[in-house]
Amino acid sequence: MMNGRHLLFLLVVPWVALPASAQQFARDSSFILLVVPESDTTTTSSAVYRLSASTNPGSKVTVNDKSFRVYPSGAFVGLLELNVEDNPFTIVSTNEAGESTSKSFFIIRSKPLETTPSDTLAIEDAMLEPKSDMWLGEGDLLEVQIKGTPNCVATFLGGIVMHEVPKSDAYGLEGVYRGSYKVARTDTLTNQPITFRLEGNDGKVVTSKSRAKISFKPQDLPLVGVTKGERVYLDVGLGEDRLGGAKLSFMQQGIKLAITGKAAGRYRVKLAESQEAWIPEEQVDLQPRGARLPYSLTGSWSVSGDA
Repeated sequence: MMNGRHLLFLLVVPWVALPASAQQFARDSSFILLVVPESDTTTTSSAVYRLSASTNPGSKVTVNDKSFRVYPSGAFVGLLELNVEDNPFTIVSTNEAGESTSKSFFIIRSKPLETTPSDTLAIEDAMLEPKSDMWLGEGDLLEVQIKGTPNCVATFLGGIVMHEVPKSDAYGLEGVYRGSYKVARTDTLTNQPITFRLEGNDGKVVTSKSRAKISFKPQDLPLVGVTKGERVYLDVGLGEDRLGGAKLSFMQQGIKLAITGKAAGRYRVKLAESQEAWIPEEQVDLQPRGARLPYSLTGSWSVSGDA
């Protein structure tokens, strides 16, 4: 879990571009446009949460009666301090004409994780990885993690040893075990959960399975995918943010791609010998095995389309 004392935030004052209809509305009536959080109820483990919103330029804004600076564009940002469990917030914006409007939302801060008691042999659901279904090819690394009773023997995939990591690398917790396995060319595994085994000092054993299902596909990858839909895009990586991670490029539909894996609801795309990107599953139609792969790309590359 993140420690608030060691959490560094970079606040960037947004310029929130509104469509023409919204701009007219903004001039005529008091409004609040909430960008972050994205929903009326949000759950987090952090001690603080970023607020990003906009209102009429020149308005006065309070959040739970605390004043926030409103920038010339109408944007206002800040960090909200959270208690454990429910945190109700109400934004009140009063425009220059004296008209007020309000918007309320909840942020729920989950209870901090604690080390599993040493007298209870268990593998907990918390912190279990992998979290999403995956396709892995030859040479790919499957990285796993569990949280359970400290000072035990943890294994996965029928006996591969996991190592208990120091508290300093596990958010101050004991009993966090990590392991990895490099997929070989002869490996086969089709849409199966990973089974974890934890053995205590007294010889007792508990097991648990991942919710994520894993496939080793060294004989099947790469596959051919064809882009579909509007505003098809490639992500640089699997980073998570409200826009889905850093965008590498936008593409047109109907472009063939070499699919070399899958994770977190996205296909991995080979662009060049040492360059890859990720694309959402719903933006790709997979082709039957045996479909002709697109020509290899070398050195530099460029993808264009309507952005």
